[in-house]
Amino acid sequence: MNVMKPLLPAVLVFSCLNLVGCGGGGSDTPEENSPGVVIPVDPAPPEDPQPVELPVLSWDAPTTRTDHIPLQSWEIAKYQVWYGKSRYKLELLDEVPGGDERPELVVDMLDDGYYFFAVTVVDSDSLASDQSEVVYKRVPDDLLPSDNGAGTSALN
Repeated sequence: MNVMKPLLPAVLVFSCLNLVGCGGGGSDTPEENSPGVVIPVDPAPPEDPQPVELPVLSWDAPTTRTDHIPLQSWEIAKYQVWYGKSRYKLELLDEVPGGDERPELVVDMLDDGYYFFAVTVVDSDSLASDQSEVVYKRVPDDLLPSDNGAGTSALN
């Protein structure tokens, strides 16, 4: 005798009762008076999120070479940004593409603290300038935007 045959109608009846007991409707939008579980929907993100203030190192692009020959912005291939805890031992932090009159670099990869910074310019012929004047800045405080919304320039 097959034991499964009498169990099959019982399983089917039990399954149908479960569907009815859960409210069974199948609609995605619950009505006010319908029983069942309502799954909350995540609220929409804010329409105008507040920008995060990041420490930005910025400088003016040079207009002359070290030999006082004019330098056009299109001749600048990149800037090399140097940093360190000692003004005499600077390491390459990052490179910024050339071309902008007011290049900048977000320096949020640095731990909070005081750092020395300098920049070198590399032209389209791969000739590099001497380092700029070394400046001393506190990250992030000295490099956050001021009250008027303009960023603080660290290398002028």
